[in-house]
Amino acid sequence: MQRNSNFLKVVNGDPTISWDVIREDVGEQLFGNKYSTIPILNEAKAFDILCVYKKVIGESTTTCTKCFQSSTYQIIGFLRDLLLVPQCNRKRLLDIAPRDVVSKIAPVYQFSHQEIKDGLLKEVILRVFSVYHQQSRVERILSEEIYLDTSIASLRDLKTVYILSDVYFCRRFYLYTRIGCREIIHNQANERIPLGFRSAKFKLGPAGSLNFKKVCKYHQKWISSGVRVEVTNTPLLPVTSHQSRIVSRTNVVGAFGHRKPNSIFRKLSLKTMS
Repeated sequence: MQRNSNFLKVVNGDPTISWDVIREDVGEQLFGNKYSTIPILNEAKAFDILCVYKKVIGESTTTCTKCFQSSTYQIIGFLRDLLLVPQCNRKRLLDIAPRDVVSKIAPVYQFSHQEIKDGLLKEVILRVFSVYHQQSRVERILSEEIYLDTSIASLRDLKTVYILSDVYFCRRFYLYTRIGCREIIHNQANERIPLGFRSAKFKLGPAGSLNFKKVCKYHQKWISSGVRVEVTNTPLLPVTSHQSRIVSRTNVVGAFGHRKPNSIFRKLSLKTMS
């Protein structure tokens, strides 16, 4: 496999390499310019299908301008939590809900995982659930033009928002540092981890209106059950500073799990690990 030529420095010879240090190097090897990479592993849970974010004023602290930067973007929340429920639709739902549920209903937006997985989400569905009886529900499809609740502080005076529409996940992520024959595990995550994503740009109209039909397909993709990343450290001599330095080269060495590596990995000639 052709290794990435991007070198990363670690001050004081500290072998503790964290995800936020190598994220661009790994993301570039996995996705190239097709997907933006998740900035920090411990914040990755916030990145999921239909997550809404906005741009904020700030300078990029890294060399990869195509990557998602926490300094220039800010997550607002999930679409289902930001939508404004039209009063007419809410009243209609209450009128047709079972009588024993009417006094205990909780209007919420909800998206089926299967709808998202298959890329079939073309409508926004409003479901009314009973607080005590989850099976008692009424569903109605709203119009393609939906409204965000502009009374939310993070949405106030916004003209543009971005919605995550395409996310790549893995189930396990391992980060190793190899020094000679020693191998140290620095990050070991055993949960669903988003690694790369794409998003759609939406302009907010009057009263927070948003034409949801612009992007009608949303996808959750799995590159494999796990990804193993090695960081090989090589001391540089001499050094001009009194502090020793280590240059680290990151290398995505394998994808492993129950599924075969995705085509992205095959292009990179990654070795499948047992």
